[in-house]
Amino acid sequence: MHAFYELFLVKSYESADFSAVYPIARGTGPLFTTIGAILILREHPPPMQVAGILLVCGGVIALGISHPAATGIRTGLIYALGTGVTIGCYTLIDASGVRAVVNPFSYVLWFFVAHGACVLVTAPGIRGRRVIAEARRQSKLGILVSLLSIVTYGAAMLAWRSGATAQLAALRETSVLFGTALAMQFLGEKITARRWISACAIASGAILLQLK
Repeated sequence: MHAFYELFLVKSYESADFSAVYPIARGTGPLFTTIGAILILREHPPPMQVAGILLVCGGVIALGISHPAATGIRTGLIYALGTGVTIGCYTLIDASGVRAVVNPFSYVLWFFVAHGACVLVTAPGIRGRRVIAEARRQSKLGILVSLLSIVTYGAAMLAWRSGATAQLAALRETSVLFGTALAMQFLGEKITARRWISACAIASGAILLQLK
C-alpha cells in the first residue's frame, strides 16, 4: 500500500505544481481515514473533533483548489486523489498493526525494513537504471530524508497506538502549512488571500481537535 502511495504521489508531482497537488493528497487522506476508522475500527470521534477534522481537511483541500489552472493540473489532481485513498488505507493498516503487537517499536522497526526492501524492488522496476544513478548522485540527501522519514512516520505510528486514528491523521496533515511555506520560499510559488484563509481554517481545525 505504501508503494502505491509513493507511486501516485510521484506521478502527481510530475503532472502539476507541488502546491496544487500536495494539499489535495494530504487533505483527502484524513477524510478516507475517518470513514475507515468509523466503519472498520469502530471508532466514534466526538462532534467537536469531527468539526476539527472537516476544517483541517477542507482548508488543506482549498489550498489545492485555489491553485491557478495550469498544464497537467487535471491529471495531477486525479493522481493526488489516488494518493489520498492510499493514505487512508495505509493509516488504517498501520494503526491496527501497531496496536496488535506487544512492543510497538518492533512493528515500527520491521515496517521500515519491509518498506525499504519494497522500494529497492519497485523503484528500479518502474524507473529503470535512472533511479540507481540518481540515488548515487544524491546519496547524502537520500540518507537525510530516510532518517527524517523514520523519525516522523515512526512517531505517527506510535501516536496511533495511544490515540484516536482519525484525530491524529488530521493533525498530521497540518504539515501542509509548512509545505506551502517552503514552496513559497524555495520554489517561488505565490500565496493568495484565499490560501491565507485556508491556512487559518487548518489552524482552527487543529485547535478544535484538541477539544473534547
